Amino acid sequence: MVDEINFLDLAVITRITPNTPLEKLGGLINSSIFDASNIAGTLKQKSLIEFSANYPGPNSMNVTEQGNALIREANEHSADSFDKLDETILQHLSGGKRFPSELQTTLNLRPKDLALRIYKESKQGFVTYDIKNGNVELLLTEKGFLKAKNDQQQIYSTSTAQPRNLTGATQSPNSIQQNTTTQQQMTNSTIPSSSNSSELSTSTQNNVFNDLNLEKNNKNYNVEKPALKNESKRWIIILVLLILLALIYLLDIFVLSK
Repeated sequence: MVDEINFLDLAVITRITPNTPLEKLGGLINSSIFDASNIAGTLKQKSLIEFSANYPGPNSMNVTEQGNALIREANEHSADSFDKLDETILQHLSGGKRFPSELQTTLNLRPKDLALRIYKESKQGFVTYDIKNGNVELLLTEKGFLKAKNDQQQIYSTSTAQPRNLTGATQSPNSIQQNTTTQQQMTNSTIPSSSNSSELSTSTQNNVFNDLNLEKNNKNYNVEKPALKNESKRWIIILVLLILLALIYLLDIFVLSK
């Protein structure tokens, strides 16, 4: 039963004073009478509060010894130092998480452990919370926001400062030097010397020039060839016309002679 305690339970019982009327609980936790009644019933089932009847006056409620023990435990943990789990909670809050139920699902943490962590962070000024409509919403303070961003930068700097090999393990300085030497040797073995490079470059340029000249000659040949054909056709036509004229002239002479 104790393990089911969540941060809403802890936040509500810290606001209950001795002989608090049940009708005033809604105003203490900024919720409606219906939501306040449901929360009070839940706290009663978890043995964190008890009711007392003051006839003819209103019913009142008090925190039980188990509830006071939970408050003392939370206050003791609030003095603990900030650790990795607290950093993780702040980072999730800075990433958009707002409700303890979201953090519980993401971190897979017991509700009571998460409640004690949030209470500690609120006491140390990293987190603030607001109870409204039967639920609790978490907000980062300026101190908490800067702390979360600073932790993220440190994690990023640590991950980028250490070179890693293909298996993900951190390389020692000797292995880094050996890898660098091996890479230089492989580079030197694959890159040709300057004289060979110049010879290859000259040979390549000559081949390119020869290909260009051959292509140019082919183009000139292809251009001149149609021109020669046209010139031959023209002379043939002229010769045929001359022959026709000659035949007409001879025909006229033959007719006149008769």
